[in-house]
Amino acid sequence: MRPTARTISRILRAVTAGARHAIPLLAALLASAAPVSCDKASTLRSGELPEGTLISIGALKSRCTSPAGCVITRSVAVQGVVTANDHYGEFPREIVIEDATGGLRIAVDRLRLSDLFPLGSRVTVQCNGLALGLYGGRVLLGAAPDARYGVARIPYDAVDRYLHCEGAGRMPEVTPIDPDRLNDPDRIDTYVRLDGLRFTDRGNWCDLDPETQQPLTTERTAVDAAGRVVVVRTASTCRYALEPLPAGEVSLCGIVDCFNGAYSLRITARRILTP
Repeated sequence: MRPTARTISRILRAVTAGARHAIPLLAALLASAAPVSCDKASTLRSGELPEGTLISIGALKSRCTSPAGCVITRSVAVQGVVTANDHYGEFPREIVIEDATGGLRIAVDRLRLSDLFPLGSRVTVQCNGLALGLYGGRVLLGAAPDARYGVARIPYDAVDRYLHCEGAGRMPEVTPIDPDRLNDPDRIDTYVRLDGLRFTDRGNWCDLDPETQQPLTTERTAVDAAGRVVVVRTASTCRYALEPLPAGEVSLCGIVDCFNGAYSLRITARRILTP
């Protein structure tokens, strides 16, 4: 509970008078004014948003029509469940949120985003002042446009201004889809599951740079029993980048990625399931 004006006035009078109880009162005031973690009651809730402010992720993404990006100048907000972050290094400096209308990639210039926005938590994004851009045909939400990606990452010190976590939750359960349904623009940045896959490649999840011997972002190929192909893309920052690919049949849960019409799957939450 925040201190009232009467409480503050009382404490100031006590301090001025040198009262013995002034210090405990002042400590209580500071404690009540201290910031709280994302699962506390002071976190912004959907009911506190001005009427008409909250829109769907699909509606927000539909506003982006130019690769150059567009700055959002209206008071709009979106909410979604976090389906990808950097917990396993899979999505460095990014989180992905999803609602019933689609998924949205958000670029943030901050490490350890998983500490702020855990997988399965619900996040509200205040979009006024942020920007939408197209990167390889995929909509990205971030800060004002730059020359590379249409949008820049949201600055480290501005994260709390735009993104509000509403507490921990659970990753959603998803119904498996067939690989031929992966190449759907409406599925970009959504969380999916693919069953009965076998990798045709051998080796580790990521190749090594021959000069630096550091992992490289790498694409591997998997197929199902019908011979349908799935491209699996793994970031060089992934914690299991140098672990071997599974040899048998697996189910993979991840985010649908797309760049210039080429679709792939990026595993999230290290969900690599074996029978």
